Amino acid sequence: MDLQEFRSRLDRGTGAVSLDELTLLLEALEVAPEDVAEWTHFGEDDYRRNPMFGGAAYEALCICWRPGQRTPIHDHLGSGCGIRVVRGTLTEHPFDRTPEGDLVPQASCVIPEGGICVSHDRDIHEVVNESPDEPTITIHVYSP
Repeated sequence: MDLQEFRSRLDRGTGAVSLDELTLLLEALEVAPEDVAEWTHFGEDDYRRNPMFGGAAYEALCICWRPGQRTPIHDHLGSGCGIRVVRGTLTEHPFDRTPEGDLVPQASCVIPEGGICVSHDRDIHEVVNESPDEPTITIHVYSP
């Protein structure tokens, strides 16, 4: 499915996109860097979130990462997030919270070019481009 069909399928929904549906859509998406060129803009110091399109219960962003750029540690309380790596690689560092409230790192996951990652609600993680010299381009869909 191309980016136009991907958007059309997301637009058909009226409620939150389930993680299962988001996974299926991101896996079926065929996208190359030139397909997202109009949204490919890099920040100097931080990763850059470039709005692509949105609907009743979702928002799609093209996020551009220079080497070493990372998100803060965060969760998606109340929403789901799906990531598709268009170019490069991205590493997810998940965390668990102890009963005392401390964050404990878990095993990291490298998301290769063409790979996906979905998270929801209380999933706590940090996402980073750990490449020393290659930029990364991703599509993120948040719902609701």
